[in-house]
Amino acid sequence: PGYCGWTTSAGSCTSGSKGSWNTDALGIRSLADCMARCRRCANCRFVSLSLSRAHRDCSWYRECDMRRLRDAPGTGPDYASIAVEPL
Repeated sequence: PGYCGWTTSAGSCTSGSKGSWNTDALGIRSLADCMARCRRCANCRFVSLSLSRAHRDCSWYRECDMRRLRDAPGTGPDYASIAVEPL
């Protein structure tokens, strides 16, 4: 549980280090969907997902210390993070 870090926009999969995707807009309904989207983003190695109404967020990161995740906020207690291995 928890998330890797703050994100504010989609970011650039080719030159950026992090970004986020709106789950509703892109049909992301599960951690597997978020991971699949990450695999299409060259710099994505980790994701954090919250499907809560307040967030609807699949965030991606090039780097993430999985041992030091940020605590999930009360508005997104379902945040979960995972390393994404390429297929």
